[in-house]
Amino acid sequence: MNFGILMLPHPSTAAAGLVDILLMCSRSYPTELGHIPDGVTQTGLSMEIYYITTDTEPPPEPIGIYQSLQITPYYECPPLNYLLISGSSSAADLSDDCARFLESQVTGAEAVFTTYTGTLLLAQTRLLDDTHVAIPCTLLRQVQQRYPSVLWTASQRWIVDGRIRSAASSYAAMDMIVHWVIEKFNSTVTRST
Repeated sequence: MNFGILMLPHPSTAAAGLVDILLMCSRSYPTELGHIPDGVTQTGLSMEIYYITTDTEPPPEPIGIYQSLQITPYYECPPLNYLLISGSSSAADLSDDCARFLESQVTGAEAVFTTYTGTLLLAQTRLLDDTHVAIPCTLLRQVQQRYPSVLWTASQRWIVDGRIRSAASSYAAMDMIVHWVIEKFNSTVTRST
């Protein structure tokens, strides 16, 4: 399984917790922790995680977990089964390259996960039009005006609408990922992690 994490300059720290959850459920991670009961690592998730950016440079901020990920530029990214768009701490507009990347990957992915800043980025592509999306109540009026074709709601912490799973905050995103892992991969590792 190919799991991509889109990160832009000034990455949001939201992705760190989400990546940690995924790594704890992988086949390789538990073996680094010491003695694990027999059979647990065989039931872990088999995945490649790609850190996706404009080039092969790591993010400028020293966020340790990202240093171990496979850094992949947009133009070299393989087809993804899953894509996490955690966004950026700045509300910049998407570059043309990033917009093309999202348009090519989102349509073929089994699921797309967004945190609130990532949701704002994805909304720029119009790929969220007519989709129910979670957003913090403090941003609701602003995003409804800017992206009126998206079905924004501030009444839920996270929402699943088809392949799009959106969270209104970093903490809600961790709940959303854990729920998805348990739902999708009901295994010994997911139950014990």
